[in-house]
Amino acid sequence: RIPILITIYDPNLEAFEVNKEFEKVTGWTNEEITEQNINILEAVYPDLETRKKAVDFMNNPGVGWKEFTLTTKKGDKIPTSWTDIRLTDNTSVGIGIDMTEIKASQAKIRESRELLKKIFESLESSLIVLDPQTRTIVDCNSAAEKIFGYNQVELIGSSTRKLHVDDESYQKFDEIGAKALEENGVFQTEFKMKRKDGTPFYSDHTVTLVYDEDGEVNKAVSVVRDITERKKLEKELKKEKQRFQLVAQTTSDVIWDLDFNKKELWWSQSFNEIFGYERKDLHENYHIWKTIVHPEDREKVSKSSTNALKSDAKTWEEEYRIIKSDESIANIVDRAIIIRDDEGNPLRMVGAMDDVTDRKKAERQLLESEEKYRHLFENNPEPMWIYDPETLEFVEINQAAISHYGYTEEEFLNMTLLDIRPEKDIKALRQNVKENIGSESYSEEWTHLKKDGTEITVELSAADVKYHNGQHYRLVLINDVTEQKKMQEKIIQSVIEGEDRERKRIAHELHDGLGQYLVAANMNLQSAKTDIEKLTKKRQNQFETGVSLLKNALSETRSIAHNLMPKAISDYGLIAALENLIKNFRKSTDINFRFTHNCDQLQLNNRAEINIYRIFQEIITNAIRHAECSKIDIRLQMKDDSLKLMIKDNGIGAQLNEQDEETGLGLRSIKTRVSSLKGSLDINSEPGKGMKTSIIIPEIDNLKSNHTDHG
Repeated sequence: RIPILITIYDPNLEAFEVNKEFEKVTGWTNEEITEQNINILEAVYPDLETRKKAVDFMNNPGVGWKEFTLTTKKGDKIPTSWTDIRLTDNTSVGIGIDMTEIKASQAKIRESRELLKKIFESLESSLIVLDPQTRTIVDCNSAAEKIFGYNQVELIGSSTRKLHVDDESYQKFDEIGAKALEENGVFQTEFKMKRKDGTPFYSDHTVTLVYDEDGEVNKAVSVVRDITERKKLEKELKKEKQRFQLVAQTTSDVIWDLDFNKKELWWSQSFNEIFGYERKDLHENYHIWKTIVHPEDREKVSKSSTNALKSDAKTWEEEYRIIKSDESIANIVDRAIIIRDDEGNPLRMVGAMDDVTDRKKAERQLLESEEKYRHLFENNPEPMWIYDPETLEFVEINQAAISHYGYTEEEFLNMTLLDIRPEKDIKALRQNVKENIGSESYSEEWTHLKKDGTEITVELSAADVKYHNGQHYRLVLINDVTEQKKMQEKIIQSVIEGEDRERKRIAHELHDGLGQYLVAANMNLQSAKTDIEKLTKKRQNQFETGVSLLKNALSETRSIAHNLMPKAISDYGLIAALENLIKNFRKSTDINFRFTHNCDQLQLNNRAEINIYRIFQEIITNAIRHAECSKIDIRLQMKDDSLKLMIKDNGIGAQLNEQDEETGLGLRSIKTRVSSLKGSLDINSEPGKGMKTSIIIPEIDNLKSNHTDHG
């Protein structure tokens, strides 16, 4: 029954008998070993190498203890330690110990030691182990090296004297700590120490005595923390407290300070002035709030402040009502910072109360006004929306916009301004929004897209508004002027067409009427020239002058008729008419003209050619009259299915705006003629850098003539 493993065997290791503990640990019984002829050595030592070592050990009894790993009947591995004794009859006795629990305990001890060592070395505080009698350093961690500047070799075996400022300080530390250590076994103080380089620093010391099993003092452990920065902060805190008290006396807000340790509540004099209470009316303790906070708000204030204190929050803020001494109600916003110790426990709350009664009243009035404006916004017959100028996202949309553009409210609120603008306007839109940030209001004209892809022309009026807690947004009112623009273009187109018809009529009148009379008069005068010698010299000169004037009148009539409706277009085509136009400009000005084209084979219908001719004529005439230029570059280029017109001068230039574009029939007629050709117009000009006008007419095949020549 002995609780150790026992085997009895003969010198040949053939007959074995085991005790109950062996059976319990290994699972093999005496009956199995004898009756079933189990080779117990092979069973418990299945590994041949291990079995050989065990046999050698068993054949040499009396040599001490040796560890072997046994294999149980279930296959488990058990660590054991054995010794063998040989009796006088040559029978041997094996005595074994199950080492499982011992091994586990040893492992735990090793782990504990390793953990203790890691903790010892990982502490941020300096840890010094001392001989309490001699105050000699026995051991220290790496933090001690860092704080004092010595390495472990320099510290271990040395007296703590080297860590003190001087001998007097060394003795004083011993004196003030002796009594506390004797009475309590623990001593704590703040003391000035010295580093290896001689620099003094403030430290926090905790010295603890360590006792042995007999209750005798064995070691002393000194924990040292560098509190130099904390001491600086304490000085600064003292200064800040003085400033705080000065601010509290001068500010109109109510400043308060709640000390949890002292259980005291302090508030500035402005509390009495704003809320009408005298200090004698209120007790400076926690229960003050139960008397002055509005009953309906007490639970809210209590819950929010408690949650802030229990969490790791650094601040607390709440809006609630206070009952003033005259029983009127004051709305306040209370903000506080929570001061905690190193463990996160709250020490103090320091806060400021802001009386917002007037502001709340104004907010209520504003809310009422806002409801009125919202009614106007929602029921306005014109589209309106509010968007964020930073993200261009829609924030609010009225019913008129939903109906007009075809999107649902949900779709609008998931869109931006970019979604209702043509791709070509995106860059200009971003620039426009950026330029108008901070503008109180402005009006513009843009092209918008409906949900079905329809393009509409709109005039928008925009203004910056404060919305959603005072954030800056932009309110936009939309006026769809698409039909109005179409009507204006029709009117201008009618004016231009009427002008072209009138020019054509007048040109025909001049050419077929007055022109023919002038030709006939010239012919008659020429026929009478044979008899001119019968006249006096004076009459001859008068006759010659009259004939010359008649020729000039005829030439001028032809020129006027040509300018009104260039016959060269119908006779020779657009290119010839343009070359003739430029030729006449060269004669009448000192400007250097350059005309390039790749359109010798271009044949357009009569209306298209007249519009292009008039566009060139109008732009060149404007440049001659106003640009003060010395050079005009004119290009007409065919590329793929598009026709590009470009007129560029080196004149004084101008800063164009929408008003410039809307004033005068000239530019408006150019825009209308370009529009009738389904083209696009781009004018770039800056003061001192000339002007460049570019026109692109796509799908030129739709404007081509079915005639093969203009003869």
